[in-house]
Amino acid sequence: MATTRRRFIIGNLILACAAVALLVTSVATSYWIEAKLFDPSEFFPDSNINYGLFVGHIEGKRAIPVQMDLSSKPV
Repeated sequence: MATTRRRFIIGNLILACAAVALLVTSVATSYWIEAKLFDPSEFFPDSNINYGLFVGHIEGKRAIPVQMDLSSKPV
């Protein structure tokens, strides 16, 4: 009984550490979503978009070169 309980505690500790590591990694990255914006008429070149939990970035060229940061700042 004691060894079974000890195994459950060790297994639970390993899973909890893995969950914390996954959470820290997901909050730290700004590349949750990566996309390529393209124009079907092929008039403009492709643009790159990435977006994370708090920030993101768009770069490409439409009528003028576009390079801006996306953020979820409260208005």
